[in-house]
Amino acid sequence: NLIRADPPSKPTAPPKLLYCSEDGRDEMLQVHPSSVNFGAKRFATRWMVYHERVQTTSVFVRDCSTVTPYQLLLFGGKIAVQHAAGTLTLDRWATFK
Repeated sequence: NLIRADPPSKPTAPPKLLYCSEDGRDEMLQVHPSSVNFGAKRFATRWMVYHERVQTTSVFVRDCSTVTPYQLLLFGGKIAVQHAAGTLTLDRWATFK
């Protein structure tokens, strides 16, 4: 249950939030209006974790928190190491240098 927060296209816009769907594609989602993170223009890190994803008029996450890459690597899923490229990939989706 991992979210990547990509930089917004405009400085006043919220970050673009993506998650890896069951079929392996990047899908957009939004922070639910009842979440404390709703309306945030920036997050402390590029990565977030969530507990619940719901679909109503759009795909929303209610309870989400920012996490550091170190937290993801320690407590996340399967890690693949690409020695030649100098990268780590978590769950075949999140890549770190």
